[in-house]
Amino acid sequence: YLTKQKFGFTLVELLAVIAILGIVAVIVIPGTLKTINTSREKTFLNSVNNLMRTVKLTQKVYMFDEGLKDIEFNYNEGIESSNIPGLKLDYSGENPKNGTIRITKDGEIGLVIHNDEYCAIKNYDSNEIILDKSKYKINGNLNYVFH
Repeated sequence: YLTKQKFGFTLVELLAVIAILGIVAVIVIPGTLKTINTSREKTFLNSVNNLMRTVKLTQKVYMFDEGLKDIEFNYNEGIESSNIPGLKLDYSGENPKNGTIRITKDGEIGLVIHNDEYCAIKNYDSNEIILDKSKYKINGNLNYVFH
C-alpha cells in the first residue's frame, strides 16, 4: 500500500490551537493590564510628590524673602502660571497637565493636580496626597477641595 502523506493541519486541529490561545489570552491579559495601570498610578503619584517637595522649597524661600502672601500656581494644558508675577516652580519633571496648587500665608499647602487619567488631591489640613482613581476630569472651579 502506498499512502499519500498529508501536509498541514486539519480544521479541528486549527480550532483547538485557536481555543487554547484564547484561554491563555484571557488568563494573561488582565494581569498585564493591572500591572501597567499600577505602574501609571505610581509614576503619577511620584511626580506629584516630587512637585510637592519643590513647592515646599519655593514656599520657604519666597516667603522668607518676600513676606507672607497667598501663593497660587495654576496649570492649564501643562503651562504654569502664578498669581505672583515671575514666580515659577523650579521643577525638573514634566509639568502637571491641569490643576492648582495653593499656599496660604499661614503656610498651608493644598493641591488638585490631574493628568486626564488620575487626580492627586491634598487638602490643607492633611499631609497625605490622595490619588483619586475614579479617573474623572475636574472642570473649572477647584475651590471645593480648598476649604
